[in-house]
Amino acid sequence: MAACFSLTKRGETTPASLVSVDEAICAHVGRQPDPQKYVWDWFDYVGFPLAVGRSWADIREQCEDFPELLQIIDFLEANYLPNAWAQ
Repeated sequence: MAACFSLTKRGETTPASLVSVDEAICAHVGRQPDPQKYVWDWFDYVGFPLAVGRSWADIREQCEDFPELLQIIDFLEANYLPNAWAQ
């Protein structure tokens, strides 16, 4: 069974593409998007835990030694609503 997730921008009803989420994160932290990987590997450290149903607080605790990821978590929590499911 695969763990999946989406992020929907607050105030919208359609999930955002993860590429557009990464672009928004990059704009927020002042980095250029990389066409080959997500900034600071946020998908692995934040996305996967969201996909398996972890809370923002749990993810924040897991990443407490990585200030860059904490910036991303704060940004995502303030601007997007997560949805997780298994398929």
